[in-house]
Amino acid sequence: MARKKPASTVAFFGTSVIAAEVLRRLAPNLPLQLVVTRDIVGDETRRPSTVAEVAVELGLELIRVRDRRDLSAREAIATLAPDLAIAVEYGAALSPEVLGAPDRGVIGLHFSLLPRYRGGEPLRSALAAGETQTGVTTLLVEDADDRGMILVQESLPIAPDENYGALAPRAIELGSQVLLDSVRRYLGAGPKIKPKPQNEKRASRCPRLTRRHRKAPWWLDAQAVYNRLRSYAPKRGLLTWVKASEVEILRGVPLDWYDPPAGDTGTYLGMRTGRIAVLCGEKSAFGIEKLRRKDGTSVPARRFVDEERLSVGMSFV
Repeated sequence: MARKKPASTVAFFGTSVIAAEVLRRLAPNLPLQLVVTRDIVGDETRRPSTVAEVAVELGLELIRVRDRRDLSAREAIATLAPDLAIAVEYGAALSPEVLGAPDRGVIGLHFSLLPRYRGGEPLRSALAAGETQTGVTTLLVEDADDRGMILVQESLPIAPDENYGALAPRAIELGSQVLLDSVRRYLGAGPKIKPKPQNEKRASRCPRLTRRHRKAPWWLDAQAVYNRLRSYAPKRGLLTWVKASEVEILRGVPLDWYDPPAGDTGTYLGMRTGRIAVLCGEKSAFGIEKLRRKDGTSVPARRFVDEERLSVGMSFV
């Protein structure tokens, strides 16, 4: 005798650390029957994602997708035929077969006020752009470009000095609440949701945040350098090279320095209020407070200058 399907079934697709935190919050409140995640692939390694680790911890059925040729997720979702699927930072396009398998489609959670910042890393992108507000959006997933109909949106203010490490937990908490509310209402519990189309005239995309994006953009003004740093801090920083050695800027601020000396951007201007002053675009200066060397050791600005024997006029590139 075939096993009777539960009254409602939900599948979860996600891969990132953020997706894992959302999964942890949703699991006690939704009838999750299946978790699908992509393996993290390195140069010669393959390891389970944080989502996979959380799914095992919670005792949920798990499918780990190895690569694009792996059809296990497609087969599992076709067998389960869930009422609904949820997608949170899965990291790849869902196939037409997967999108069509759930009776009620796929609800996605995106960490921006769509159609702004479509694509990956919307929180970092908003910080790097100096935005004062972001938000979360639930939508009906149609393709990999975040163009689906909007279900619910909630805004989230960004404090002037807030970094990624502070913003992400707040966005995860808000996003989890909005997603849970959206799913419940979409399945018929609570006020009905009327999906609405996105305004394509307001659409924008996230830049591709590769290692290159972490290079300190001295050609921009000091506030833009600071915003770029905020988008990675506190765990990571901006990369720069001094005397042919790579270092990571962990902490710094724009300097209140009217009309600093002229020169090429990236020029070391000396110490100012205990910080390494570096010339930026628009005749502004950025003050480095703490750095991390390639060997992993962190050093304050003054000690770095003394140990590296920096002199005014040297370059950070």
